[in-house]
Amino acid sequence: MALREIREQIAESVPRFTRRAWFSRAHVAIEMHTEGRYVWEVTYRPSDFASEVIAELNKIVDPPFPADLPLDVAAALHGFLFLDAAWLEATIAGETDLRQRGALVSAALAVVSDDIVEAARLARAALARDEADQVAVANAALQYNWQFLLEELGSRTASAELRAQITAVLAQGIPPPQVDEHGEPADLYDSIRDA
Repeated sequence: MALREIREQIAESVPRFTRRAWFSRAHVAIEMHTEGRYVWEVTYRPSDFASEVIAELNKIVDPPFPADLPLDVAAALHGFLFLDAAWLEATIAGETDLRQRGALVSAALAVVSDDIVEAARLARAALARDEADQVAVANAALQYNWQFLLEELGSRTASAELRAQITAVLAQGIPPPQVDEHGEPADLYDSIRDA
């Protein structure tokens, strides 16, 4: 019972778990998005003591950690690959493989999903490109309940098939995100079960 209460999420939102680092008291939040994506947010007070150690660590990790990151947070994050919105946006601009670019658009929208202004800016840039990018925006709009972006995409896309799908979704309404009894996205493990 206590575990359920601890893992309880805000209804109809992206599941988010926050942990506090023991020594620095920094917050490390992990959001569990659909399709097995995890978005991390680290909030910390800059450390004046770790810069030399972080500089040495940055010689062996890529991308590098911020120079003022507390050591206990660096230890917790070491081994994971982190891509921020700026890196994703720069990579999208140079990507020529349409499927890869669509995946990058999806990842970028997940990273900025809690900032509607930034999400709308990235999504609108993707809407101006080809159908693969537009499908990525449509999927993100469904996941994060961004009806305004679906409406905009439906009015701008040249794809009759995509427009028909968007019209059908808008007629039914976008269902809010669902979580299971563990506080995780209801469809988190669907891709694993299907394999």
